[in-house]
Amino acid sequence: MSNNDIIIHFDDKKDKTLSIKLEKVSEAKSCLLINLEGIIETYNSLFFQSQMNKILDAGFINLIISGKTLKYVSSTGVGSLISLYRQIKLMEGSLIFIDFNDSILEVLKLLGFSKVFCIKETIEEAISEINKNNVFIVKTSSFPFSFECPLCKAKLKAPYKGKYKCLACKSTIAVMEDLLKESSTS
Repeated sequence: MSNNDIIIHFDDKKDKTLSIKLEKVSEAKSCLLINLEGIIETYNSLFFQSQMNKILDAGFINLIISGKTLKYVSSTGVGSLISLYRQIKLMEGSLIFIDFNDSILEVLKLLGFSKVFCIKETIEEAISEINKNNVFIVKTSSFPFSFECPLCKAKLKAPYKGKYKCLACKSTIAVMEDLLKESSTS
């Protein structure tokens, strides 16, 4: 699947120093894995921000950024990441970094951003973190209530209304009483 299959016209603009490859993440809501290759610095930061805006405009608000093949991030690049972080927080999404090399992580630590950004070791940990932050709402008119997890389809049971954690995918599900019960008329 190409980037343009995920977001129309995503690859209309290119940059020689930064390559962006998108992958849908079906295990989390509105989620993309973004693989970065090259560098993020002064000369391509506007390109990076423009591409991230296309992603957000397409409705993907939970982003996992892989820096496995990212070689360098300048202070301007860090500024672009902070801008992205702020946009995503306003949209109540998640931004998680995985596979960043030690030199980039050291820059983030020195600037104090390793405490702001969520950094995980694996994509599985990132997905779990995103699902922990998402709350799915399920309504019912009777308890106990048996249902499927909206994300992973695991079989669950709620003895009463409240928040529950799916044991399979760790997503949070709020089971609420459906107050719009059909009323019978005689």
